[in-house]
Amino acid sequence: MRLAISTSIRRNVWASLTPPLPVKKRTIYTYGVAAAYSAKGRPFDPRINVYEFRPPVQISPQGLDPRIAIRNRRRRFHSGEDAFFISNIGQEEDQGIALGIADGVGGYALSGIDPADFSHGLCEFMERCAVRGTHGESSVSLKPSNVLEFGFNDLLERGKLSGGGSTACVGVADRKGHLEVAKSVINLLAFFTVLKKLIHGSLGDSGFMVLRSNAINYLSQPQTHAFNTPYQLAFVPPWVRKYYRRYGGGGLGDLPKQASISRQQLNHGDVLVFATDGVWDNLTAQAILRIVSDTMMRLKAWKNTALGISVGGMLRSLATESSPSLQSSLASSIVASAKSASTSRTRDGPFAREAKKNFPAEHFNGGKVDDICVVVAAVIDGTAAQ
Repeated sequence: MRLAISTSIRRNVWASLTPPLPVKKRTIYTYGVAAAYSAKGRPFDPRINVYEFRPPVQISPQGLDPRIAIRNRRRRFHSGEDAFFISNIGQEEDQGIALGIADGVGGYALSGIDPADFSHGLCEFMERCAVRGTHGESSVSLKPSNVLEFGFNDLLERGKLSGGGSTACVGVADRKGHLEVAKSVINLLAFFTVLKKLIHGSLGDSGFMVLRSNAINYLSQPQTHAFNTPYQLAFVPPWVRKYYRRYGGGGLGDLPKQASISRQQLNHGDVLVFATDGVWDNLTAQAILRIVSDTMMRLKAWKNTALGISVGGMLRSLATESSPSLQSSLASSIVASAKSASTSRTRDGPFAREAKKNFPAEHFNGGKVDDICVVVAAVIDGTAAQ
């Protein structure tokens, strides 16, 4: 006589005999970040004009008071009207990082206003917002658009400026293995991380690119009112506004909320490059790719295989243990090349070519001398290091 075996018993027996599926370990991303800069009219020295971000950092070298970048010009990075910041998100290292660049609008100097006050002040207040992790008592999770908007509003309320304007490019990167970046095409660029997506927001001719395995994976496009007139965050002095009302005309001032959004995925071995127009006006995207690729291949952070370019095994140690770090070497190489191109009288850069198209009678040749600022981030799969 056959004994009936219930379905539930058969299921339990089968489950006991089936080996458990391996648990997939969650990828944790880390970011090696560094900045390099060179003010207009000053030589570039890679031993001095480089800032290496070593987390966790609670405060920038500029000082404790958010207004110190405005009041005490001697304590600023010697980057001219360009400025940058790199910071943790919140008080803990594992909450992610925020980074950004800003380029003061030089035209305000004609009104007796130092354009650097706005850009350096904006970066200082944006850093404060990032370190807090939230804005004041708000419990809203921090996004790059928040960093940009809150930093801008705090600058207007507490910076005690008489006027000014700036382009900006700001980002926030999470360590959860998902990256989302708010994309502003030129004047403002914001990053925040959710779902391994990169979203960037921009309002001017500061921009960014994503390089992957010897290729340009993404390149932000400029968004301008007209040639050489990018979208810009601005505080127009009251006396100027009165002049406009009386005699006509108007200044250009855009708001943080005027940023577009795009999404990109980031991978282990990607290189993010944020730069002001001192770079984009003198180097093409392909030229920047060549600079980065040469450095990555020389240091074996990328390697040539039968299937093409892949990430080398030295990437993590190069970004975290080497001196100078991988990201510092990349940032220095880009700034040095942009500096050389800016002073050339014979080699036309992107700005010169656009100037000739828009104003052929001006005979603009060579590079465009300007302040230069670059922030470079190397994307690293940090799972094995946990």
